[in-house]
Amino acid sequence: MDRFAFICLLLCIYVDYASSIERNITLVTTSNDVVAGTSVTLACTAFGIDEIKWNGPSGQITYFSGCNELSEFNGPDVDRFRITCSFEIGSRYGTVSNLTIISFDPGRDQGSWGCFDGTAQAADAYISLTSQEVGIKNIHITSTPGSVTATNELTLLEKESDTLTCTAECNSTCQYKWMKGTELVASTSQLSLNNITSTASGQYICHASYNDVELTKSLRVSVLQRDYVIFDPPGDLITVAEGQTISINCSAENGMCDQNEYRRCVNCWDNHSNTAGTCKHLVIPNATPSMAGLYRCHYTEEEPGINALWSTFKTLEVRVLAGPSSIVIYPNVDVITLTPGSTVTLNCSAECQLECNYSWKSVSDPTVIISTTAALTISNISSYQQDQYICTASNVGGNLTGMIYVEVWENYFDESANSSLVTSNTNPAPGSSVTLTCSVKRSATGGSQEEVDWYGPHGVVAVFKWCYRLTSLDGPNITDYTIDCIDGSTTGDGWTTSTLTIHNYIPERDAGNWSCLDDTIGPSLKVISPDGPSSVIITPTSDPVTITNGESLSLVCSADCQPDCNFTWTYNNVIVSTTATYTINSITNSQNGIYTCTVTNVIGSAIKSTKVAVNCKFLS
Repeated sequence: MDRFAFICLLLCIYVDYASSIERNITLVTTSNDVVAGTSVTLACTAFGIDEIKWNGPSGQITYFSGCNELSEFNGPDVDRFRITCSFEIGSRYGTVSNLTIISFDPGRDQGSWGCFDGTAQAADAYISLTSQEVGIKNIHITSTPGSVTATNELTLLEKESDTLTCTAECNSTCQYKWMKGTELVASTSQLSLNNITSTASGQYICHASYNDVELTKSLRVSVLQRDYVIFDPPGDLITVAEGQTISINCSAENGMCDQNEYRRCVNCWDNHSNTAGTCKHLVIPNATPSMAGLYRCHYTEEEPGINALWSTFKTLEVRVLAGPSSIVIYPNVDVITLTPGSTVTLNCSAECQLECNYSWKSVSDPTVIISTTAALTISNISSYQQDQYICTASNVGGNLTGMIYVEVWENYFDESANSSLVTSNTNPAPGSSVTLTCSVKRSATGGSQEEVDWYGPHGVVAVFKWCYRLTSLDGPNITDYTIDCIDGSTTGDGWTTSTLTIHNYIPERDAGNWSCLDDTIGPSLKVISPDGPSSVIITPTSDPVTITNGESLSLVCSADCQPDCNFTWTYNNVIVSTTATYTINSITNSQNGIYTCTVTNVIGSAIKSTKVAVNCKFLS
């Protein structure tokens, strides 16, 4: 017998021997009733078998051939198991494999588990795992705007930002924390990764707990260099003029698709309704301010037939050079009427795609800039400051102006004019009583100061001559007032004094200008009807208010009020300011949310809210 024939004989003998071995599979577990959050191990012993498959309640987990793991057959979440495999069982031919569920999740892991013969020549082995109801299950991790793979991996580029969100189903409120190794990195369900560097790489574990029962889930984060994805034209920031058309191509020249013909790679921009182009070719036609913002290109690699799908993204900021589109001054009126000594703050707000600068001037002296901020405060105002005030909002794209007239009404007294008019209350409440007092000084020779004429918002009320009322000249509402007069000739000081009392103040009838005239010349004042807050406006007026991380934001609240209102800003039910303007310096993503302004005076109150959305800031 030659050497070749002898080797063939030995091989046939071995094959006959292997075929004669009884094929069977056994499956045992360390516990059939598993405590949520703990680990449990299943042991599969397959005699006479060198190919086995592990299946769980949701389908196939992994496949071994000769204890070589065929990763292309791995199911989702395979990383939450620890699986071992050894070939031969003592002197017997076969396979032993152990599968450990690291953190038992009742929502995913209860049910039937199996160990199968990959050649389908032996009966499969099954075992059922159960768990007591503990009020927590189905822990899950998502990423925005990134994408978590089936094998719980996330790939990001340097300088990008991402938010990881951990969720679980709990009977009441779940408690969460994020760990990276031994470091606690977040104590909420969300973990923000901002302006990412290579140090962000590593394994993150979310811990979700309820009633002292804890589930865990891990996620491996990989950080690639930013030039893995390439923009053409290059750069992370593109500035265009309003009306210009721009196109940007997205590619990944460093991707594995250039080195492996079996890889399938896709570069695709997020879908934007105001853009054109193809999946990897972004076109912004006839740019307008509304088209400014963040655009993302997503890059995906996939090898068909192998569980090797992953993706990442790169963000491009587009700015549109445009001037202010609208401007509003608050209080939002053409004329604001004040009394001497009061303080007023005029707030100017413009819709600016690119940040605006503000300046204030007056019409009486337009060469002098009196403020370089959006808010102009005039303290202890006097009649000399009665003027028209101009606000200019400007940026690199242009400028826009708005105007408001500030009127100052005062209790007039001018010794040279020999007359005065004062009131007990310029802001009376409806139904209350208010008194106006008019004084006219007689000249040494008597002169014409013997006449006192009362005029109200709707015309003449009463006329006195030497303090005798000329009833034939009474106004139609004379019975609604009490009027008296003391002749100056009887007092010895030469002053004639007349008082008019409104006993039941009715705004529709009594609010407005009142005057006391000596013949045709004399003082006047204004009685203002009190009112609760109305026309509450928050600026910026856009909702949501969009701002970039790290920038400063001023929220300005205004309302029409008589008398003046108090302002309170709240965020998450916490008072953050007690003035009309709330400024946040160097805003962060954690300050996203709803901000509410409450406006109150003695008449009533009103509220208005706005949403603030903080976008990530990217370095160019």
